[in-house]
Amino acid sequence: MPDTLAGRVASALDLPIPELGSHRRLWLVGTGPFHDAAELGTYPFAGSGHSVAAVAGEGHAQLGELLGPQDVCVLVGGDPELSSYATRVAAGAGAVVVPLGVEPLCHGDATARFAVAAARVLHLCRSLGAPGVLDADLAGLVDSVAMAESAAPVISRAALGPEVLVLGSGPAAVTARHLAIVLRETDPNIAVEGLDAQDVPGAAAGHLGPGTTALALDPDRDPEAPIARMAKMAAAEGATVIGVSAPESLGPVAAQIPLAVATARALRR
Repeated sequence: MPDTLAGRVASALDLPIPELGSHRRLWLVGTGPFHDAAELGTYPFAGSGHSVAAVAGEGHAQLGELLGPQDVCVLVGGDPELSSYATRVAAGAGAVVVPLGVEPLCHGDATARFAVAAARVLHLCRSLGAPGVLDADLAGLVDSVAMAESAAPVISRAALGPEVLVLGSGPAAVTARHLAIVLRETDPNIAVEGLDAQDVPGAAAGHLGPGTTALALDPDRDPEAPIARMAKMAAAEGATVIGVSAPESLGPVAAQIPLAVATARALRR
């Protein structure tokens, strides 16, 4: 497949899954967009009884306090210093470090790196039996990313006001935080924040009103979800609400990858 983002996602899904063995807890570690991918990887395990958490590589000193015997530390992506430190700490704690080995495919902007790393993480989640990722999600992911790369822009950056709230709930909250960083780097004149509509409705409500744009991620998938209620609240307060839908053919976790690709592409135009 050509060296497109969809092609690199396909290559990431074709990589062999590392053997983790029996483990008590799973820690997903990464920096920057790799940490976004690590965070996304915690959602497929919701309600499964697995102990899975994401750790920001920028604060990797925490690992010494977190890791214990029979833990597995999965390096989603990080610099050599992080890998070396994690390996030393894991050895001392009786834990195991497993690199995902996706970095050679992760070039381009931050969203491209997130997309490829997240595809690799979700493949790992599926291999571990995580209920929040299905075989159909992985099978449809490459085509969905290809469509996100080539489709007409999902939004116009000119439509954004001077203050933007990027809102998502559940796994879309990860995408919201990622896209807020993208927009901040693209246009430093815009005040932007990425918020989880489920955890911080009060914080978001304080910003709502005329002159504010609420960029609501996947608000129509579930009309009872916090993001749907937050979008209605924003409109009632006079904010401009722009909804961006994720592919309905994918589950809510896997759909975050093409959603991020399509929205970031529009924001960077």
